Amino acid sequence: MRNRTSAQSARTFLTDSESFLGAAQVLEQSGKFGLEGPKYYLASHSLELILKAFILHKGGTECQLRNKIGHDLSKAWRRATKLGLIPADSRLEVIVDWLAPYHSEHRFRYRQTGFLTLPASGESLQIIRSLIDQIGPDIDRALRAEIQARQAGLESGG
Repeated sequence: MRNRTSAQSARTFLTDSESFLGAAQVLEQSGKFGLEGPKYYLASHSLELILKAFILHKGGTECQLRNKIGHDLSKAWRRATKLGLIPADSRLEVIVDWLAPYHSEHRFRYRQTGFLTLPASGESLQIIRSLIDQIGPDIDRALRAEIQARQAGLESGG
């Protein structure tokens, strides 16, 4: 999109993932009842974005994300692990499996009758945070290297 490099796109997705997770954490810390839908929406969207950031960092394209993965957490998870993602917290796969169907069906955004069985929100947020903390530094290093290479090319007249 808009001629961004993969490193720039990955950093954008990382930034947005951090923002959505931060908002979910605010809701979690508020302790207010009835905010489960928005909290899980924000958390699952954060998870989607950090998985997509990893995919972009490992050579995926935004077009592939749109056309082959969409908002499917299971597809994003499978693609990221195929590209080498080994999360520091092994519980992440369970969180993905738990949230994926609800996220794909937009159940956190559009209330339906019935009950949902969900993972503990506080623990889920911590697990997603650990993935962001794991992936973020590599994305930042790649973007810095790209910027330095571009600057070196400009300084040498290239």
